[in-house]
Formats: sequence, C-alpha cells, structure tokens
Amino acid sequence: MPQSRVFTILALIIMIHGVLAANINYEILADDGHPNKCVMEGPKGEIIIESGKSVHHPTKCAQIECGRDGWALVYSCEEKYPPKGCVSDGYVDIEADFPECCELNFKCNDA
Repeated sequence: MPQSRVFTILALIIMIHGVLAANINYEILADDGHPNKCVMEGPKGEIIIESGKSVHHPTKCAQIECGRDGWALVYSCEEKYPPKGCVSDGYVDIEADFPECCELNFKCNDA
C-alpha cells in the first residue's frame, strides 16, 4: 500500500475518533525490554500492551491504543464545564469503559 494512502487512512481514523472523544494525545510508551509493545506503570505495577490492542487507562478515564514501536494514541474525555451555580463532583463511574466513564456528577446550589 503506498505510503500516502496509509497516511490518508490514518488521518480518517483519527478524525472519526475525534468525533467520539475530543481529546486525543500521542504518548511514547516504548520500552527496550518489550519491543513493539507499549509499557506503562499502573497502580499495581507494569502494564504491557500489545501493538494493535486497546485498553482502559489504569489511572484515569481514558483509552490507550498501542501502535507500532511503543507509540500510543490516548483518548481522554472532552473537558466539560459545570452548569452555572454547580461544581464538578467527580466521575459517575471512572471504572466504566471509555467513553461512558466520562460522565460527571455535579453539585448545584438550590438557588
């Protein structure tokens, strides 16, 4: 497959994912001890993600897609501001699958 076609397909995939989750970041999770895999520290130790696999982030509401050579796309929740007179009270269920874990609780004044 020509290189320009690969980049076009990759750009389309990123755009489609952008509709579902507004915040997309690259992270380099390479580790010489685990070639072509993504490696990160979680609260229970090292997490090794196979290239081409997708997992829930171990410490926040986000999804990690491991690419080649330890490059990963990390999808996180779109920033939501509370309604007027309200403050954020954390996630409804941070352990839920992404993007369902993005739902927030709000505490609001009764005024």
